[in-house]
Amino acid sequence: MSDLSGRAEELEKEVADLRRENGWLKEIVMLRGSRYAAAATAQQREALSQAVKDAGINLAVDTNTPGTSAQRTSENSSDEESDSE
Repeated sequence: MSDLSGRAEELEKEVADLRRENGWLKEIVMLRGSRYAAAATAQQREALSQAVKDAGINLAVDTNTPGTSAQRTSENSSDEESDSE
């Protein structure tokens, strides 16, 4: 009986050690996974940005620049009115 009790204590200690190690390994996997995900996202953004540049598309939005689309529309309609006169 005492042999079994001693063996049970050893196994309980081993289980506690393995659970602690398992927790550490989970943290490592999560950290590496988030780093790889961040790197992959950055690569995807760079590839998309390069594709947009290669296609000659300008995605910059400048709201402070005069001549926004609403202003251009009103300018075009006033130009058309003066042309018809």
